[in-house]
Amino acid sequence: MNLFPEKLTEDNGSIKVDGGITLRDYFATAAMQAILTGNGGSAPNRWELVADAYKVADAMLDVRKE
Repeated sequence: MNLFPEKLTEDNGSIKVDGGITLRDYFATAAMQAILTGNGGSAPNRWELVADAYKVADAMLDVRKE
C-alpha cells in the first residue's frame, strides 16, 4: 500500500500507482517525530533513531493485523 502516490498511470486498461511511500515509512516518520520531540529535538545517534522508528512502525503494523 503506497500513500501519496506521485502519479496514476493506465497500464493495459488498469490503474497503476507509481511512487509514494509505504504505510511502514509513514508510520516510521511519525515515530521519528515523536522520538525527537521526547528528546528535546535531538537524537544521540541517527542510526539508532531510524532503527527505533522502524521498530515502532513494525509494531504498529503488527497491531493492525490483529
